[in-house]
Amino acid sequence: MHKTAAFGLLLLAAAVLVLPTSPALANYEQGLRAFNAAAYAQAEAIWEPLAEDGDARAQYALGVLYETKAGADEAVLEKAIHWYSRAAAQNHPDALTNLGGLYAQGLGVARDAKVAFSLWSRAANLGNALAAYNLGLAYYRGEGGLADIAKSREWFEQSAEAGLADAQFAMGQVYLLGVGVDADSLAALTWFSLAERQGHEAAAEEARKLRENDVG
Repeated sequence: MHKTAAFGLLLLAAAVLVLPTSPALANYEQGLRAFNAAAYAQAEAIWEPLAEDGDARAQYALGVLYETKAGADEAVLEKAIHWYSRAAAQNHPDALTNLGGLYAQGLGVARDAKVAFSLWSRAANLGNALAAYNLGLAYYRGEGGLADIAKSREWFEQSAEAGLADAQFAMGQVYLLGVGVDADSLAALTWFSLAERQGHEAAAEEARKLRENDVG
């Protein structure tokens, strides 16, 4: 029997930017250092000319910056959406993912599950693990299209194999509860254990229960 799983909430990409290695990106790197030091005005001043010139990394970075600053300020969120949209138009995977999250939650824009689904589809097909996880949730819940358990599992697995702990936890639930597959406690424990190693507390609890029942 297939049971209903209660998967986690939708996630946005973490608002932490990674330092690129190319020496040609000195200005971008200066902005990055300012951002990571919470010197947002300085980062904004450095990145905005780059973003205006079409640099997708800087456009995405400004989106993260404004989303980080926004809180409940709709005007600041609109700036985040503007820059995410500019970067998404250039197929920047993280910008597509974050913009999808804002549409899914109705933050700064009208809530639109179909737009979120479309953005996550593009990002997931570009290899973004978080978008793949969110797409798996959308297929599971039937948000933005018809529910499809098989596709949900495929996207969860792609994300889990890329190392996303929440997706590994979801795959554990898939096998524990038999969601579109035969229930398999050992497979569930394998996925829960992978997420547990990354500090996922719910996965650690599920893994503990299975081990207490002599699984594995």
